Formats: sequence, C-alpha cells, structure tokens
Amino acid sequence: MRHNGRCRMRVNSVRAQVIHMTTKSQNRTLGLAVLAILAAIGGELLGAPLLVSIGVTGFFLAVAGLLALMTVSLVVGVSHISGPDMRDPVLTDRDPLSTRQRKH
Repeated sequence: MRHNGRCRMRVNSVRAQVIHMTTKSQNRTLGLAVLAILAAIGGELLGAPLLVSIGVTGFFLAVAGLLALMTVSLVVGVSHISGPDMRDPVLTDRDPLSTRQRKH
C-alpha cells in the first residue's frame, strides 16, 4: 500500500480541478444573470416587451443554473471532507493475520 500517497495526491488534484471548474462556471452564470436582468431593465426602459420577457426568462434560468452549480459544489466539497488518518502505517503494511494474538 505504498502507492496510497500518490493516489491521494491525484485525488486532491482532481478535487482542486473540480472546485476550480465549478467556481469558474458559477462566475460565468452569475455574469449571465446580471446581463439578463440588465436586458430586462433596458427592455422596460425602451418599451420592448419581448426584450423584457427574454431578460426575465434568462435571469430566472441563470439563477436556477447558479443554484444547481452551488449545490453540486457543496455536495462535492462535503463528500471529500476527510478527517485525520487514524490508521497506523506500520500496521496497515502488515499481513492482517500477523496482528492477531495467539492464546497460550
């Protein structure tokens, strides 16, 4: 089980990539929501009901997408919380049968 440290490093690297990807996606989705609400306000000021309806619909879709991304990010973050490693490295390298005590 000596390769266990390398596997943990790889998992940590993938975890960091997923968190970075969701943060980037959240930023883009938030920008889309702001753009959509500005389009709705602009449509209201210009008297264009089609632009208002597109802006409002886009805003609610962007907020729903942002909520979904935040939920996924939270679930991934919570599922990867690891506590301290309670296994003794000396005992985990041994054969499981060799740790048993014999009755005399």
